[in-house]
Amino acid sequence: MDVLSDLFNEMYLSGEVVACFDLTALWGITMPPHGGIFHAIDNGDCWIRILPDGELFRASAGDLVIFPAAAAHEICNVSSSPAIPLDEALSGMSPNTFNCPLGGGGTGTTFVCGIFHFRNSDYHAFRSLLPPVLHVRGGDGEGQQWMRSILRRLNAEAASTSPGAHTVISRLTDVLFIEGVRNWLENQASEAVGLLSALNDPLVGEALSRIHGDPSRKWTIESIAREVGLSRSAFAAHFTRFVGEPPLRYLTRWRMQLAQNWLHGTTTAVGDIADRLGYSSEDAFNRAFKREVGVPPGAYRRGVGVDQLVP
Repeated sequence: MDVLSDLFNEMYLSGEVVACFDLTALWGITMPPHGGIFHAIDNGDCWIRILPDGELFRASAGDLVIFPAAAAHEICNVSSSPAIPLDEALSGMSPNTFNCPLGGGGTGTTFVCGIFHFRNSDYHAFRSLLPPVLHVRGGDGEGQQWMRSILRRLNAEAASTSPGAHTVISRLTDVLFIEGVRNWLENQASEAVGLLSALNDPLVGEALSRIHGDPSRKWTIESIAREVGLSRSAFAAHFTRFVGEPPLRYLTRWRMQLAQNWLHGTTTAVGDIADRLGYSSEDAFNRAFKREVGVPPGAYRRGVGVDQLVP
């Protein structure tokens, strides 16, 4: 089982471009707390400040910065630049395109700003798998040429009025997201703790592959440990250290993610979903779902109470 593909298929939905900014110093933009915002730096560099704590880091040409969770932030040419709200910045966008000039006429920076949409945004299961800020560093190496190519095509389509441009942009942002996460996994995941970085560990990766390959199995810590050749205690400690939560806690969350997608996107009966996920009864599944998601499966399918869930 390719766990990363499984995660993408079940949790990622689509992407879209908000604007292709063509900026000249001085400039600064305040981004709202919207989960899934990304910035792909095409030319120049900039500073990004996370709000409200003020953590500051620099992004350069070829970098991709993703905010999986709802984190307000400022992006500006120098750390002291005054920032205006995103809505105000977008008021200068060229009609029928995504091109958005802004600034005072100084040194130039261009970047693509967009949004990645995840399934079941009320539950935010995907966000717990990524670090608060995912910074894929670019450069001139062959491994980073994929993003340069995507950015060139994105900018071309953003300036285009040709039929189908919006669809092409959406597909390009899909690739940008997937390649961004894959690149981060290969080059920087060792800097973080969490599920995606854990995929690089052979034992944890094998355990996750078994869980994803058969989520309905009556898994126990002992049975998963046997699959990867560890004792119960050694496996539990190893898994928790890499993933950030115990094995059965992860299994429950993954089952609930699958359940939400089936409840939202199919007409499969709740009892059948419970059976497909390995629950002994529909009542047992209902209790587990309500405990994890906040509302019973039937209410979730009808949308009752979903807007009250904590983001």
